[in-house]
Amino acid sequence: MKSIYEQHQHAHIGYYENGYDIEAIGYKKEGVDEWDIFFEPEHYKDVHVPEQFPYIPRYGHKIGVIYANDLSFEEGDSFFKKWLRDAKIIS
Repeated sequence: MKSIYEQHQHAHIGYYENGYDIEAIGYKKEGVDEWDIFFEPEHYKDVHVPEQFPYIPRYGHKIGVIYANDLSFEEGDSFFKKWLRDAKIIS
C-alpha cells in the first residue's frame, strides 16, 4: 500500500518542560500543505489519549492537522502544548 505521506518529510515535536519528556510526530501529506500529527501513548507511563482521537496502525493516534508547507518548530510546539493541555495530559 502506497503511503499518503512524503517519504522524507516528517517532524519530531516534543514537550520537555516540568519534568515531562513527551513526543509526537508529524508527517507531511504528499501534494498538499498539511501535516498529520500523531501521538503514541504506549511509550509513556500513565498517559491516555481521549477516545475521539482515532488510532492509525503504524502511526499512533491522529491528534490533529497543521496546515503548512514547512512545519516550523514554533507551530509544532504550540500545537502540541495546546493538545496536551486540552487532553489533560499536562496542566
